Amino acid sequence: MNERLKQARARKRWTQEEASENIGIARKTYIEWEQGNQLPHMSTLDLACEAFHASPEDLGYSIRSGRITFLPEEAHVPTLSVEQIASLLVLLGDNSMKFDESRRTVLQLLGLAGATLATQNIFDPEPWERLSYVGSKPSNISKQTLEQFAKINEACWYITNGTEIAVIGRVLPAYLPQLSQVARISSKNQDLAAHLTAQGYLLAGLVALDQMNTTAMERYSKLAVQYSQIAKDYNLENAAIKQQATMYLIAKNPAKALQTYQRCLPSIDEVTPLLRSRTYQGLASAAARCGQEDEAQRYIGLAYDTFPDDFEHDPAFLYADSGLSVLYMYDGITRLDLDQPHAALEAFNTVDGLAPKISIGESTRLEFINLQAKAATAMRERDATIMYIEAAIGQEKTLDSQWGRSEAWEVYQQMRLVWPGDTKIKVLAELFRQ
Repeated sequence: MNERLKQARARKRWTQEEASENIGIARKTYIEWEQGNQLPHMSTLDLACEAFHASPEDLGYSIRSGRITFLPEEAHVPTLSVEQIASLLVLLGDNSMKFDESRRTVLQLLGLAGATLATQNIFDPEPWERLSYVGSKPSNISKQTLEQFAKINEACWYITNGTEIAVIGRVLPAYLPQLSQVARISSKNQDLAAHLTAQGYLLAGLVALDQMNTTAMERYSKLAVQYSQIAKDYNLENAAIKQQATMYLIAKNPAKALQTYQRCLPSIDEVTPLLRSRTYQGLASAAARCGQEDEAQRYIGLAYDTFPDDFEHDPAFLYADSGLSVLYMYDGITRLDLDQPHAALEAFNTVDGLAPKISIGESTRLEFINLQAKAATAMRERDATIMYIEAAIGQEKTLDSQWGRSEAWEVYQQMRLVWPGDTKIKVLAELFRQ
């Protein structure tokens, strides 16, 4: 979301339609700007500055070397007091009161979710204390206590696409086992507890994916399915089945992935538009890898047809693992598997990992760079491939992503086959060893 542009419109007391008319662009284009999905051209940015009587920076944009980018939002990261850290460490089991550095880091890095944490007081020790007594009588946990952990889940979702996803893996054990106990016991709050537990295991699955631990990812996604069924939540069940299918794609078992995605079809009309589109995206990719070209083309068409314009307001947006960038990503992946590298690169370039054209997280940037490298390799574009791989290795080291490194190495191996004996390709191997 481009908050600066939104605030500029609010100061003018304009509707989105009025803003687009005053600038001289289509309403849909303006909405894309405000949602942070599209950057303006230089000429239309000039028109916007004129209409708002504001600078590009006032509208959330930066211009460097003739290129327009989003101006980074200033995030507020709350700092915990010594007293807050001490009390929470006791509740998390550190009764020695020695400030274990890893636990201190977990608590501090939860601040990566910014204002979400600062305004919702998730560091209130009382819910943690109530949860620590869950073993005695799980059914006594109140809705208010559970809602506090819903905020912690939400904070974790906000940092899944950043540089510190490993933090989530150290946070979840502090409360997920106790939540799962509550979710297994019949009570008036069982559905809510099961809903939160299913989300927790979805998060654990993402951490396992980042660590390239497909065995753990499969286990967690199956648990997420179980708890979503207890919660009687089609959206969560769809998201959990989708995560299982994704794991099979990563494990290079497309037939199993396709079979798993197809389990979502009987309830496809019961889930939100964003999850519906994401299911079709996965089906397209799996079908393409199984050599079912007509089905793959049909599913990617359905993915575009069902993708909601206001996807950020979709009820399942938090855990759907989808958005505009993911739609283009699966379009490109499907085209690659259908041996259409030019069309694939066109889809990837719509987002562009090197210089993102829409707002994306750092791990998503790395995914796109690796995919652009893969498409360039298939097109036999050596220099472009080298540029992408060098960028991918740099990004991977910044994020310390095992998944990103594995993907880059796989592309590099393909490069060696396409350009055997090429000196510039051989030199790249040194970057992986550094």
